[in-house]
Amino acid sequence: MIGDAISLMEKGLDLLFPDKTEANAQKARLAEMALNGEFQGVQNDFDARIAQIKVNEKEAEHPDIFVSGWRPFLGWVCAGGFAWTYVIRDFIILFAKLTGADIDVASLPQPNIFELMPLLFGMLGLSYNRSDEKKSGVARNKL
Repeated sequence: MIGDAISLMEKGLDLLFPDKTEANAQKARLAEMALNGEFQGVQNDFDARIAQIKVNEKEAEHPDIFVSGWRPFLGWVCAGGFAWTYVIRDFIILFAKLTGADIDVASLPQPNIFELMPLLFGMLGLSYNRSDEKKSGVARNKL
């Protein structure tokens, strides 16, 4: 696999350096790096990612909701946090003001939205992948 990557990088060097002398010098540097094992970390990282993908696939196949349902749970927690922060809390305050109810706005919980943002962006990325699976016809449907 490393050989394929190096071959691809060599083709890229040909495009990047029109001067053949410079391209060959860069290719020699690339070959030297490969001989010195400098790409071993890249292979290890790739292998670790593949292993994690396989674990994720096994988790998703599991019939127990507590194993396969943790991602949807995180999605609902994130959605609930956003709904509370931007919709529900504001409606409670508006309703209290319209009805003349005495409500201490400071006592209403206010989640730290900056802690939810990384979760939101991660979940949006995963949902894109799920949509792509559905479009490709490889999604597994389970009730």
